[in-house]
Order: sequence, then structure tokens, then C-alpha cells
Amino acid sequence: MQILGAALLTVGVVVAGIGVAGQLGSWGAKTEAVAGAPDGGDGKNGGDGNSSSTSTTLSAGEAPAQFVDALGNALRTGDTNFLVGRLNPAVVTRYGSAQCLGALAGARDTSATFTVKQVGDPVDIDGTTDGKTVSIAESVSVDVDRVQRGVTESATLHIVEVGGRFTWLVDCGNPIGP
Repeated sequence: MQILGAALLTVGVVVAGIGVAGQLGSWGAKTEAVAGAPDGGDGKNGGDGNSSSTSTTLSAGEAPAQFVDALGNALRTGDTNFLVGRLNPAVVTRYGSAQCLGALAGARDTSATFTVKQVGDPVDIDGTTDGKTVSIAESVSVDVDRVQRGVTESATLHIVEVGGRFTWLVDCGNPIGP
């Protein structure tokens, strides 16, 4: 148990270091405040096609559909590096890297897919989760048909471009602070 704790702490420190570097390098300049998913807790993202990608490595300047494809693949394969590495910096600020890592470490769902129906224009949003309302600048809402645990439902993913790559908003559980 101590080894797992040390590993999680190390990952948390690395993710926090990346977040600090991103802040100093203005990687998150479009994000105004901390956030969870305004739609009630499931970070969703999008584009304009079906999700069937087999890679979670994307280049800068990706399209929303490419990101959604990669997100679905990361969920299907349990690619925690992608899931945590592409969290919006505001999510990490709100929940902490250790909390998000713990929440996403078991997020594997071999049925996870997103079929993009519509991609919205970037707009500023206010979202409320866990009794807190926050603002996110230039969030892109992506309407999808999401397959989760074998069940298909309509959903809206919220993604934000940071440094030419999309990040996602998700509820990682218990927020830090009051």
C-alpha cells in the first residue's frame, strides 16, 4: 500500500509540475477558473464523426472529433496517461491531481465510444458541480451519442483548447477546499 501511495504521490507531483509549467507558459490562457463538468460530471468532447480511433496520440491543432475519438479510445483501453494528461488545468486545480488520478485509474470501459452529432462554437460557460459554480472560457460543447457500459445515451462533452490541443472537463469527485 505504501508503494502505491508513493507512486500516486509521484504522479501527482509530476502532473502538478506540468500544470505549473503550463501556467507559467500560458498554456491554459483560455481557462479563467476552476471547473468540473457543467453537465453534471461526465467530461465530454467532440467533433463531427464516429469514434473509432486506435491511437490516443494527437498532434497540436487537432479537431474536436479527433480528440473525442482519442478520448473514447483511452476509455476503451484504460489509457490513464491520456485521460489524466488531457484534463483541463482547471479540473486539476479544483480536484487535485491525486483525486483525478484515483477517479480515472479505473475508468476503463471496453464499450466506450462517442458518435459526434454536433460541435458548438467556443463559448464561455458557467457550470455547477458539488455545489460550486465556476466559469470556463471558450468551452466547446460537443453533442454525442455516448456508449457507456454498453448503454447508448445522448450526452454533451465539454472540451477546451489549451496550447493547440483539446483538454476535457470531468468531475473527479471531491473538490479541494471549501
